[in-house]
Amino acid sequence: MFRVVWIDRFPGINGDEAWYGVVVNRYLSGKDMSWRTPTGNWLNPLYVGLLGWVRLVFPARMWVLRLPAVISGASLMIVTMKWGRKIWGKELNKWLVVLVSVIPIDIAYSRFGWDTSQAGLAAMVVLMSVFRENWKWMFVAVVGSLVIHPSMVFLTPVIWGVMVGSVWKTRKKMKKMELVKVMIGVGLVIVVWKATVGFDEVRVMNSDRVLNLETWVEYGRFWGDVMNGIAVYEYIGGGVVQEWKWLLNGVWWLGVMPLLVWAMKIATESKEWKWLGMMVGLIVGGVMFLGLGGVSAIGIGYERYVVWMVVPVLLWWAYGMEKLLEKVKRRKIMELGWLMGVGVWLMSFWVGYFDPYMDNSRKMHRTFWSGKVEPKQQVVDWLERNGEGRAVVVAENWWVYWPVRYGLGEDERWKVVNVEDLDEDLINERDKVFWVGFADGPLDDQINEEADFVAEDENGEAILKVWKRLM
Repeated sequence: MFRVVWIDRFPGINGDEAWYGVVVNRYLSGKDMSWRTPTGNWLNPLYVGLLGWVRLVFPARMWVLRLPAVISGASLMIVTMKWGRKIWGKELNKWLVVLVSVIPIDIAYSRFGWDTSQAGLAAMVVLMSVFRENWKWMFVAVVGSLVIHPSMVFLTPVIWGVMVGSVWKTRKKMKKMELVKVMIGVGLVIVVWKATVGFDEVRVMNSDRVLNLETWVEYGRFWGDVMNGIAVYEYIGGGVVQEWKWLLNGVWWLGVMPLLVWAMKIATESKEWKWLGMMVGLIVGGVMFLGLGGVSAIGIGYERYVVWMVVPVLLWWAYGMEKLLEKVKRRKIMELGWLMGVGVWLMSFWVGYFDPYMDNSRKMHRTFWSGKVEPKQQVVDWLERNGEGRAVVVAENWWVYWPVRYGLGEDERWKVVNVEDLDEDLINERDKVFWVGFADGPLDDQINEEADFVAEDENGEAILKVWKRLM
């Protein structure tokens, strides 16, 4: 339920989501489209393609931008339920299904129209393939994951760890040679991918970050915040009360982390090399991420760059649960306690994600502000009712420009521009000019007049304003 309730307005649509909508609108209209994102990455065809199919069915409403994320999140649960049992067994997979269903960051990214909303599904397919030793399908899955987002490259040590574990101490030389060929193939894919992605900045490993104890402490804290939901609540919900932070941190650091450490010990003692390889590979991937990206790359607002590690952690966690339940005498009590911890996560999502909107959506970034109807959707609806003739819409910034442009579609009657790209000749050749900006924002201060339309929040306070006039 949490993945779909109020998805049309909580949180407010941001510019990144709407950018994908504009790309799809242009494609469906037969116009040129960008094959690179604004940050220089290759366009994710899996996400854009799914959005394109959705747009063939539904009009250009704001909530439509999030349907591919909803579908991808639901697919993660379905894929885990359907095929996970055959790969990892009924008991382990039962806990894994529960985890991927309730972890806050997975729920949140099932509600966001971003390409990284498919990262969890991609990671699951990759890990299923490598655990089954289906190298051909794994190769395809790796390519697909890199297409989804460049951060998926950090999953490579996890893949290699499981692959090495699958042939550890085996006497089958042919199997070892097959493994070497696959690893070389994956390496070549990464080299080609790296050469064509076209990052604005080429990052190199920074040993100072990796060898600094304070950096590791901060990195661990942020990593814990990503997994226990605090990072999502801070960025999207504007924060969660201190008592909930204590509770969530207690569940993670006192409950989950000791279990993960113990599970690694058990995997070593029982010589389950695939599992140990995955665990070691995840640690190596985390070290690589820290060395290349630094702590800032996992901080509040950047948690989308570490979605690649969520599924391996949950798989590690489910493995630990299975092994622990095999050893305890009072299994039912342990299961009940574990489910209570899961219940804390679900309750925290309501408290940290939905409650702030009920109370005051102004606590978070302006792009997430919302009301009974999504503010940018309110503006688009009003413009369509009052924009007869040829009109130009001047948007205050990125967060306004892309949603309004998406909502108005590729109709030639409309020309949407960012205020920084405004051309006076464009204004002169149009019948009407609309200015759109946030309440108390730069345009509001500059125009300093009563707006022709105001998009309001739940409490009737102004979020966006529209002025119909020349300047």
